[in-house]
Amino acid sequence: MPAATVDGAPITAAQLRTLLEQLDALRPGGLQAPTGGRLQVALTDPVTGALRAVVTGRS
Repeated sequence: MPAATVDGAPITAAQLRTLLEQLDALRPGGLQAPTGGRLQVALTDPVTGALRAVVTGRS
């Protein structure tokens, strides 16, 4: 399985969790937008780079 990336740089699951915790996005009940902000997750095809889905949440 290819590595996840943030702005094109590889990121581990542990690094992603730390980032989401710093953004106050991990809360009881699951992943949520940071207080007063939004959280956008984009899924791309690991082979072609084509955008597959985008989800945006607001707090």
